[in-house]
Amino acid sequence: MASTSISATSRWSTYDVFLSFKGKDVMKGFTGHLYAALCRSGINTYVDEEKMEDKEKIEAACLNGIQKSRFSLVLLSKDYALSTWCLEELVQILKYKKADDVWPIFYDVDTSHVEEIQGSYKEAFVEHEKHFKEDVLQKWKDALRQVSTLKGLDLPKRLDGHLKAAASLKMLEKRPISRVYPTYKGNF
Repeated sequence: MASTSISATSRWSTYDVFLSFKGKDVMKGFTGHLYAALCRSGINTYVDEEKMEDKEKIEAACLNGIQKSRFSLVLLSKDYALSTWCLEELVQILKYKKADDVWPIFYDVDTSHVEEIQGSYKEAFVEHEKHFKEDVLQKWKDALRQVSTLKGLDLPKRLDGHLKAAASLKMLEKRPISRVYPTYKGNF
């Protein structure tokens, strides 16, 4: 039965991976390297187009990217929760993807801060409380708690963290990507 759902997913997927991240945090650093490594490996990766001006077009494009991707990588950085855009994206990822198809990467953030909404995540929600209703805040907190319980990578932002990151990229080949994406060679 699983092979039926895998082939159905493969048939309808436009992208292999949807990459969710807070742009200012890491796109020129780790996320840029991750994106380049995925592309070099022939993994068709969706990243949102920052050049788009129309919010509705961006939202529709991202939702389409989430729905038409086999997997989602969620790069949780210190400032991820500051972005309401990222939080909404995370809610949609968890709505449309099975837990096995969502891979969190905790980049320079303590996993417990995400799960318990502490540290920079708590600071972000103090700001959000000024602008959003409790039901919206709770939806975002629930999504963060849910993603923090999934198996993922924990990468500190230090030189050794970057070395760990490079080694950890190879761990992705141990994830279900190789069974769903048979042409993937694992060459990061």
